[in-house]
Amino acid sequence: MSAGLALAACSPLRALDALVPEDGYRLVPNVAYGDHPRMRFDLYLPEEGTVAAPPVLFFHGGSWRSGGKDGYRFVGHAFASRGVAVAIVEYRLYPDIRYPTFAEDAAAAARRLLELAPEHGLPERVVAMGHSAGAHTAAALMLEPHYLDGAGVDPDLRAGLISISGPVYIDPQEYEITRAVFAPVADQPERGRPALHVSADDPPSFIIHGAADSTVYPINSEKLAAALGAAGVPAQLELRAEEGHIAPLLALAHPFEETENPLAARLAEWVRGL
Repeated sequence: MSAGLALAACSPLRALDALVPEDGYRLVPNVAYGDHPRMRFDLYLPEEGTVAAPPVLFFHGGSWRSGGKDGYRFVGHAFASRGVAVAIVEYRLYPDIRYPTFAEDAAAAARRLLELAPEHGLPERVVAMGHSAGAHTAAALMLEPHYLDGAGVDPDLRAGLISISGPVYIDPQEYEITRAVFAPVADQPERGRPALHVSADDPPSFIIHGAADSTVYPINSEKLAAALGAAGVPAQLELRAEEGHIAPLLALAHPFEETENPLAARLAEWVRGL
C-alpha cells in the first residue's frame, strides 16, 4: 500500500458531476446522523414509488484523512436511476478521530438510514459499500456486527457488502500512512483488519479490485473473498484487468460505463436480488 492512498479518491471525482445526468433520481440532501458537521449523508432515491431493493450506504475513500460526499453524485445516479436508493455518507476524519470511530460513525449512519426507510418506502435492511478506505469502513460495518449492535441496530439487518479497492486485509501498523490512524488498536493485531473477522453469519459480498492496483494491492480483496468462501458466505470477486486504484470506481460513472454489461447495472441487479 502506497502513500497515494491519501489522494486516491479526492479532486478528480468532482469533475464528474458536470457530466452526470440530473434526472433519474430524487435527492434528500444533508441528512444528519449525528451532531458533528461531517456526520451527514445525501440520500438518492429512485424517482417513483416503493423500492424493493435494500438501500446502500456508500463510504468515500481518502485514507481516513480526506474526502467527503461532494463529488459522488455519479454513484447516487448510478444506483437510484436503476431502482436502488443510496446514501452517500460523509464521516469524521483523522486527526479528529481514529479507528474504530470511523466504523462507529458508519453504524450511526446505518441507524439513521433505517429510521428513514419507512418514510421513503425502503426495506429496513442495509447494504454497505465503499471505495478504498471507505471499503474498509463498509467491510468493518458488515463483518464486525458489534458496531451495529452498539448503535442499536439489529445485525440481522445486514443485507450485503460491496467492496471496491479496499485495504481490508493489510496490517495498518506496517504502514506509516495508517499507523497513526489505527494507533488505538496497535496492541491488538487483528483489529482494523476486517478480512480477519469473517463468519458464517456475514451477508453476501461483491468484491471488486483493479488487477493493476499498486495503491492497495489486489491481495486484499482476494484474501477477503477466500475467507468468505471458506465460511460458506456467497462472495463474488471481480478482478478488473489492467485497472488501477480509481478505475473500478469510475466504471460506475455515466461517462465511463462499459458499453456492454456495465458494472453499475450489474451491481444494481445484485442489490435488487438480495
